[in-house]
Amino acid sequence: MASPADPPRRRLEGPARIVAFVGGLVGIVATTIGVVVAWPADWWPRHPPEPEVYVKGVTEWGGYVVPHPAGVFDKPPHHARFPCRRGMSDWVKSLGGVPNRISVDFVLTTERSESVVVLGLKPHVRKLPTPPMRTTVVDCVAGSGYWGRSADLVVDSQPPKFRLNDENGQPIERIGINLGKGEAAEFHLSAEAETPGAVYEWTADLELLVGGEPMKVTVSDGGKPFKVAGALPDSAPRVDLTLKLADDGSIYCTEHPQDPAC
Repeated sequence: MASPADPPRRRLEGPARIVAFVGGLVGIVATTIGVVVAWPADWWPRHPPEPEVYVKGVTEWGGYVVPHPAGVFDKPPHHARFPCRRGMSDWVKSLGGVPNRISVDFVLTTERSESVVVLGLKPHVRKLPTPPMRTTVVDCVAGSGYWGRSADLVVDSQPPKFRLNDENGQPIERIGINLGKGEAAEFHLSAEAETPGAVYEWTADLELLVGGEPMKVTVSDGGKPFKVAGALPDSAPRVDLTLKLADDGSIYCTEHPQDPAC
């Protein structure tokens, strides 16, 4: 025989069943999350396995061309704005200067073992509308001095031309590399223009065969194009910043700093 307390207990059975059902779902979800977190990386890679390019550094050398007469460099810049440790190239570029030659050091890496063949470069070049370049400016004279896998690019030839070099600096048709998981192959890309005073921006696609399949990866300045300009004739005005001293006694060229702040 039912007691007077039975009806309230029966009325609670419905909510209790719902709570139990929801609790079961939570347990299933928690278990699933645990499986996903613990999923082996080689079953479902967390990172794209295809080769990627990482730029290590960019060196500007061979001088700059600027759209100003030489006299604009007679007065040294304010040292607080362009400190010695940053280099006077910042000053030159603030005046519209563009390097005659740049070298890009980058690595090609992959998240899994791959057989990679470098077939060549496909440059993407655009000539920029700029004021006439008047003066050549020399900051710290430098050269690449690089021996290794490399490519030389002339951006304003028709079509833009490049040359692949092996680790001994000798021309080669293609470069074959076996990359293990997490390994990286270093490259050096030098670019220049031959038209005097003309300014170009450019990126380059590295054309590859990866496991027998064609693909490409782009070499750029953090997603932006690089710039390079053709050297001016020897008859153009020339300014050598390494021979000039600032008012505070620091030398412009950062490779010979005289300022204690450097």
